[in-house]
Amino acid sequence: MALQYISDNSGNHTAVIIPITEWKNLVAKHHDLKKLMEEKAPQTNNASRFKGLLTNDEAEKYDKYLKQARSEWDRDI
Repeated sequence: MALQYISDNSGNHTAVIIPITEWKNLVAKHHDLKKLMEEKAPQTNNASRFKGLLTNDEAEKYDKYLKQARSEWDRDI
């Protein structure tokens, strides 16, 4: 099995990539692994899950701060 490893900056393995054909063979042999395939991964790109966490006033303050910070970056270039 040709595995690929993902490592952090210190060289520690943090994840492994298994070829899909090998994964399918493993799932066929170990039926409990099917549960992993059926579980939904958390949605990381869905901004609507953050709706309501900030008040409008807080959001406006953060927006003003970010605009100011970005303009400072542009000025230094």
